[in-house]
Amino acid sequence: MPLRIPLPHAIATLAVIVLATAAALISSGATRAAAQNPPATYYGVANAGDTVAATIGGVACASAKAGPDGFWLLTVAPGGACGAADQREVRFTLNGHDTGATERWRSGGAPSDAAAGITLAAQGSSTGASTPASPPSGAFVGTRPAAGKLGLLVTGSATRTSDLLTALQGAGCQVKSLAILSSGRWRVHIPGAPAAINAAFPADLGASAAFAARC
Repeated sequence: MPLRIPLPHAIATLAVIVLATAAALISSGATRAAAQNPPATYYGVANAGDTVAATIGGVACASAKAGPDGFWLLTVAPGGACGAADQREVRFTLNGHDTGATERWRSGGAPSDAAAGITLAAQGSSTGASTPASPPSGAFVGTRPAAGKLGLLVTGSATRTSDLLTALQGAGCQVKSLAILSSGRWRVHIPGAPAAINAAFPADLGASAAFAARC
């Protein structure tokens, strides 16, 4: 049984990650062409400790270990050993087993279902469970970012944005901004900003919706 996690949407973080990556390339003296070709970012949920890998043409591109909450995120840079290039098929494995999940690589790309992330089959789970662990209940899942930092989190259940802000603040995050990806566009909420600024951000978020938070 596959596990689905909506992202993040949910992720102004990814936009910032991509922009930050490009900025880092430029500042480090990388070529202009390289700066214009940021890596693709993929994410999802598995069991804590599971290893997720991305391959192209059978060659490993990148891998990541799922954290305590099951969330994993990896990036695949253009070129490299696996030859990542526009429209090349990226396949995902779970603990060495092919899951059947695929994406088409594109510069600066994210999962085609940005809200759900990459859906992985349960086979190969390190815990031996028949299905990956479901996100725990609660307003959000994941480790809240440190002050001044940006982090990618997931809602643990359907919640109002106002309640999510309260939960984050209760966890020690003085929220500077929230962001999600919805219908291909980034929606941002800045506490205390004029209503017009926050108008596009939804008042309610579904369960397992991914979002970026800056504390």
